[in-house]
Amino acid sequence: MFSQNTYYPLSIGREWNYQTYGIYGDTAQVETKSLISYEKKYDAYKIKHLIHYGKEVPWSSYEFIKEVNKQIIFLARTPNSPESPDYRSFDDTIHIDPKFKMILKSLPPLSEYPDIYIPENEVLFDSNMTPNSKWTSKDDKDFLVTRRVIDTQTVTVKAGTFNNVLKIKMTNSLKHRSEINIHYEYYALDVGLIKEEFSTSMFGYRISLSSELLSYSK
Repeated sequence: MFSQNTYYPLSIGREWNYQTYGIYGDTAQVETKSLISYEKKYDAYKIKHLIHYGKEVPWSSYEFIKEVNKQIIFLARTPNSPESPDYRSFDDTIHIDPKFKMILKSLPPLSEYPDIYIPENEVLFDSNMTPNSKWTSKDDKDFLVTRRVIDTQTVTVKAGTFNNVLKIKMTNSLKHRSEINIHYEYYALDVGLIKEEFSTSMFGYRISLSSELLSYSK
């Protein structure tokens, strides 16, 4: 199996390595994303996230995404947990789409999770990518995720210089709260996500983080 969306390439064995920069420019973490399998029984791709925090034990989680007519749809993600076979508890949130409940069969029992967040299908990447393209995902808690294509650019990161990069603005908001989280995502042809910029308001302050692609393999 392989993805039909050239800005979000999906094929078994692909790997992306990212460096995250903190508020003061410090290198907070390195994350490796590996597309490890295509799960036929779920009709979904399985991506492993491995996060390194300096000399600490790395943490891992698994993400499931589905492709429908060149749309990339987020289905589920397991909690982050230490990369250890002895770890048997969780301290994060799992996302499960009610339309794809069969994925629960591959995860630990629901009772092991302290919190369950049920979103509507979240479209990570649309099929018709032109300037000013816009789409919104919404759940029953009035949590909105809106994405809009800003333009195409030439972008340089540690992994190289890429042309015709799509810049997408993503906003997360809750109707009953004033805080708005803003992401900028940059996607390169035949590579995928190469850069992220994140900004959020918290306690009257604006916090910013960024991430860039260090290396990748097809």
